[in-house]
Amino acid sequence: MKSLLAVLILASTTAAAATDAGVTCVEVEQRLQTVQRTLASCTETARRESSARERCQTELEQTEEKLGITTGKVDACVTQKEQLCQDAAVQAASMLQGTARGVGACIPDQTQAQLQALPTGWFGISRALAQLDEYATGSSDTLPRATGASEAERHLGRVLGSRTGTPLWNRRILIEAFKLTAPNTWSRLKAQGAVALDAFFDSHGPLPEPFMAEANGDHPEPAGPAGTPLSAALKLTLSYLQLADCEGRPNSPECGRARQLVELLDNTGPLIVRRRIDEMWATPCDALGPDTVRAWLQDFPVSRKEKGLTTLAELSAAARAKLHRCYLADAAGDPSYRAWVASRLPQPATLEARALPLVDDFAKF
Repeated sequence: MKSLLAVLILASTTAAAATDAGVTCVEVEQRLQTVQRTLASCTETARRESSARERCQTELEQTEEKLGITTGKVDACVTQKEQLCQDAAVQAASMLQGTARGVGACIPDQTQAQLQALPTGWFGISRALAQLDEYATGSSDTLPRATGASEAERHLGRVLGSRTGTPLWNRRILIEAFKLTAPNTWSRLKAQGAVALDAFFDSHGPLPEPFMAEANGDHPEPAGPAGTPLSAALKLTLSYLQLADCEGRPNSPECGRARQLVELLDNTGPLIVRRRIDEMWATPCDALGPDTVRAWLQDFPVSRKEKGLTTLAELSAAARAKLHRCYLADAAGDPSYRAWVASRLPQPATLEARALPLVDDFAKF
């Protein structure tokens, strides 16, 4: 700026000198006006640049202030993040110990209670499974109980029989018995879903008529390792009554269903009696032995009702007749029937109390 002013002054001086050299005043005035306009333009430019510099300085100060505020927020965010990480680590460690500790004030109380239910349920299920392992392996005779409120604990409690008093897996034995007794009727019931199945086993009413009708009908299926389908069903049902401790649970509807099935199988009438008798007579005489006779006895009715006693007498007479016939056909055997049959009858210690009178009767000629 100072250099420009010096140029202007020099131009003025030169103009004055030129006047003396014959330059007119008009020319000098024109040159002066030009210099004045140039000076005014330079002054305006200087003013604008000064204003721009002031604005730039103001903006710089504002930017520095914003930068300071942003830096403070970043520092606060970093501090908050570190605190949250620490709280999360504490929560993770507490959950491993069975407590869902909150992360600051970020989690509502209701959500916190739901989170707490998770480790509580996990630890409860873990304890119950450990006890179930001991029960299943025989190291403990105490069936575990799951009494928690979580969904998983309710399912485990149902499996363990916390409500019914007997494990739900025992029902599989009874289901197999019903499938052998009335496979078609059972398939139709199963197709109705879990609610219908539970209603069937929870009912104190009589067995549905379709079960009764199919059980009394023809069973063309071949005999398996446990005998004919009805004989195997009876054995399974008796096993269920023992495993489920139905004698100590007289009001259990599921045990009631098992007792109904025993009565049905014991009183199925001529069909099952004929099959049992056919099995006895089909046994070769050289295969007679304690195990064979014991198997016969296991198929004998356990019901003490009139029909059950009639069936028992009929089966007992058939078994005795089979033994007598084999004795008479054994020309090389002991001439004494009592001595001959003694080696073919099971020992009393291996029999149930109800079978002892029958074995004594078999020993008589």
